[in-house]
Amino acid sequence: MGFLKKVFNAVTKPIKAIVDPIIDVGTSIIKAVISPFTGAFDLPDISVDTNIGSSVIKAATVVDFNAANRPVPVLYGQYVETATIPVFVGTHGDNSADTTPQYLYMAAVISQGFHGSSNDNYFLTAPPYYGSILSRLTINGKPVHLHKYGRTPTNISINDNYFPQYDGSTALGYTEDSAIYASGKGGVQPNQITITSGTFANRLVFQYFDGSADQPASSLLREHPDWNDDNNTLSGMHYIALRFKLQAADETVTGKTSGDGTYPNPYSSVPAVVTTTSGRSTPRITASKTSDPGTEERFETVVGENKYARYISYHKPINSPNADGQLYGGALATKQKDAKYVYPITTSTTIEITRFANFQPRKYVSGSIQPVNIHDILYNLGWTYDYVFFFPGTITWNSDSTASSFSTNGDINFGRLWLKHVGGGHYQFVSRIPAEQSFTISSFIVDELTFFGYNDNDGFMAARINAAYPGENLGTDTAEYRFYGPLDQLQEIENYFLNGKEMQLRVRNRNQNINQVYNITSVDLYSNNDFITVGIVNEDSSKPADNFYTTVPIDSTIYIEVKEGIPIVVPEPASWDIAFQSGYNSEGLRYQSYGCDNNPIEFILDYCLNPNYGLGLSLEQLDKQSFIDASFACDRIPEANDYANRELKLGWTSTNTATDRNVYMNGENATVGDGDVGQQLKLTGNGKDRIFKIDTGEKLIDNLNRILSSIGAYMYYADGKFKIKIENAGVPINNELIPPITALPITATITDDNIIKTATISTSALNDRFNQLKLDYTDLAFNSQPNSVLVPDPIEDSTNIRDNYLNEDAGKILEGAFTIPSIFFKEDAKKHATLLLKKSRGQPMLNTRVNAVGFNLAPGDFVRINSVALDVNDVYRITDVALNGDHTITLNCIKHIPEFYDITDTGQVFEAHRDILQ
Repeated sequence: MGFLKKVFNAVTKPIKAIVDPIIDVGTSIIKAVISPFTGAFDLPDISVDTNIGSSVIKAATVVDFNAANRPVPVLYGQYVETATIPVFVGTHGDNSADTTPQYLYMAAVISQGFHGSSNDNYFLTAPPYYGSILSRLTINGKPVHLHKYGRTPTNISINDNYFPQYDGSTALGYTEDSAIYASGKGGVQPNQITITSGTFANRLVFQYFDGSADQPASSLLREHPDWNDDNNTLSGMHYIALRFKLQAADETVTGKTSGDGTYPNPYSSVPAVVTTTSGRSTPRITASKTSDPGTEERFETVVGENKYARYISYHKPINSPNADGQLYGGALATKQKDAKYVYPITTSTTIEITRFANFQPRKYVSGSIQPVNIHDILYNLGWTYDYVFFFPGTITWNSDSTASSFSTNGDINFGRLWLKHVGGGHYQFVSRIPAEQSFTISSFIVDELTFFGYNDNDGFMAARINAAYPGENLGTDTAEYRFYGPLDQLQEIENYFLNGKEMQLRVRNRNQNINQVYNITSVDLYSNNDFITVGIVNEDSSKPADNFYTTVPIDSTIYIEVKEGIPIVVPEPASWDIAFQSGYNSEGLRYQSYGCDNNPIEFILDYCLNPNYGLGLSLEQLDKQSFIDASFACDRIPEANDYANRELKLGWTSTNTATDRNVYMNGENATVGDGDVGQQLKLTGNGKDRIFKIDTGEKLIDNLNRILSSIGAYMYYADGKFKIKIENAGVPINNELIPPITALPITATITDDNIIKTATISTSALNDRFNQLKLDYTDLAFNSQPNSVLVPDPIEDSTNIRDNYLNEDAGKILEGAFTIPSIFFKEDAKKHATLLLKKSRGQPMLNTRVNAVGFNLAPGDFVRINSVALDVNDVYRITDVALNGDHTITLNCIKHIPEFYDITDTGQVFEAHRDILQ
């Protein structure tokens, strides 16, 4: 840790690229392609090789019996396949009169650190009161039959130390299907598992240890006199203890559900053991969910009689101006508009706004371009008013000018939208609509869009926006609150209430550290079917203040939580505040908001905090909000109801027939039966799921950079904290939302007046870009061996993307090859390769020196470069900031093209070359 601090004390700038593939290692363009906007920590003599080839992937499952002074790896992910490290091997006879050694004992270390939780598998739900899951075990390349009828015992004893809150009121008995669970914490011996079917029937017994600091010495290994010592606990080591029966006679297995047959002695030398296990228990600060918005925080910390169903929305301001643009603020003085603009619509036009987004996307959900974009209209107007009210239609007075009316062909309540200026003439919506919403504007009904602009000179504008109509938020015994959402969800919530379910409203604002809960006393579905009004009281049954609605911060997440009446056996929170309420816990458990999944931000967080094999940073040195935002981005399920492209099947077929994967999971002669469908892992589907085998013999910064660069994450040190950003189209909490340029937040506008002396722009030469890219990855479904994807895929390239790229490159074949071992699923590999290919083809880089305008800039910030001299007026992303001795700032930037980050199905399109200059 001292080395790291010295490095950062010596570095006067936040970072730049560090990854150089074999192709054109000297070009900055290639660095920009592979790096997250250009890299992770740029430190002397540190590099990360992304073109290592498939040899490293293969080596991960090859056992090396030279265990002397070998570093023990750290594993991150839901399923990680790795060769074990034999640290003890010895033979010993049984207790019969024949003293000839008949047993070989082995302590095979898998990894270091606590593996006290299993995954969140959708089909194989691993109870949270069990430890890591051993889902696969091979010996000398042959799979061990781990099916429940191929081993004993079939019932796993429960380690109460995983769940000390258990009060005995709920039965925790569980019969597992296709896995073995670790134990050891608190001195609890793991079960001794005897294999009774397949190749190793009656020849193999093992115990699986969780790597806790207080795990006991293996009762199985203590049968050997050289290990019969209470101190041989392998404290902090996640390992498997094995006893191999050495016997020349064949073994005949009959009467089993699968794995029957006659098997010769499988051991010809010291057995090579390879395991597939759950990774380390890491802090869980977010969790994916199978309904919108695809990710959530979880807050339960104690056992209860009910499990919550959650519905998520965002706080929506409901005030709107009259026909003159006059805005009423309740007790506050009224506010008059500073400008009005009416945008004519000459043909039928649909304006589509994506759920949970604070902008109108460039594309429709179908993939076609939206012809009219609200953000573009405001940018082209040159408006920089602090707030803008938008209405998709006409606002007029009635005949005697006593009341204004709204004429629209869209939904009137969703259509009353406020936007906020976010720099450079760019605007974002103040609230996020929680459902897909379209405004169809027809010239036969209404032929205009209305905009009112307001400046916030008096500082009260935001409060006026959030003000409710007179009496809107007042009840007799309760306060009232509007909860917006799609009709089917609103009806479901109403039905829950009518059926007597207990319900609560949660107001969550991470920026202001607000987490308030209120009991719901009434639910009424509004006649327009776009929101429900809920009556709320405080948890102590008192009434909230009458101005409750107006005091909820505009950017708050709002939950309605319904108690389903399903007993909670173990709470599974996912929250920064819960995970770190007593500081970092290196042996955190599920009820403490620690667990095992494939979110790489949580890996980074654990690696930064762990003092044993990681950086040993304190929580105070990490920027909380940036880590939470990045974690949301990596956990989010983009299409919550579409599982087709995010299923990873292990030992499973839809027709219940034996396949190579069944053998891979369960041993020779395996068949499917008795409900065994193997394992099926549900992934987020956003391209960011990862597994890692961390080599603790490498430099700390190298290991951190490998994780960062594999997902396009950027970590830098500013204002006394380490901050992290995900490279995406521009939405910190979502990797698949593609905003228009004019909706991106602009930290600064840089003009010729700010540029000192020179500015240079460079773009890729012909040999610095690709028209096809091959990416090697670890294929978990097939023995964790190397596999690869091609982008564009020659078979799936129905729109001739490759031909179009070749035409731009004068027919020259420009192929690149990269290897990212932490990617383990084909669809994720395809998405990552698509992004790399797009980035290689058209992101100019700009270098310049500026005046004081650059002092508040940081890597990842968006700036608008508006230079007459350069003939450039585009948005660039900061990649590097350096303070010069003359108090000027040197900036390195890369042109930001949001469409490059569209790697969904609708984003698999040809991206034509863009001109650098206007």
